[in-house]
Amino acid sequence: MTGQPKPVTSRLAASFLPSTAVLEMTYACNHECLFCSCPWFAPDGRFARHEEMTVEWWKKTLAKLCAMGVTQLAFTGGEPLLKPGVAELIEFASTCTGEHVKTVDGALVVEHAPPFLHLLTNGMTLTEETLDLCARHKVHVGLSLPGLASFADH
Repeated sequence: MTGQPKPVTSRLAASFLPSTAVLEMTYACNHECLFCSCPWFAPDGRFARHEEMTVEWWKKTLAKLCAMGVTQLAFTGGEPLLKPGVAELIEFASTCTGEHVKTVDGALVVEHAPPFLHLLTNGMTLTEETLDLCARHKVHVGLSLPGLASFADH
């Protein structure tokens, strides 16, 4: 035996949470997508709207999610760009750190790094300033597109 330690190939997760948190930032929306999946817009109205979280409340939540093992944060809504302070929250999220665990050559490697950030938007209020913010913080922007057949209806 060479006395070399065996590589670590498993470990307990920081929490039971999944690696991605989809954050519904606001009820506000500036569009009426035919494929809207926001439950508070359901035709039967069975989902109540509650008070929206403040920027400070979101900051505490973002920090806690990252500390508990969440490595991807997806900002959505409604329309997340209508949430007052969403740029500040993206900036804040980019300063949080968490454990990113991956397998390299059969062993687990743990890196402390910011979460991967995603912005899911209908794009109607995207500006150069927002795109610059996303570029600075490597935010992946996802646009909801209704498709050619129904585009005119949107």
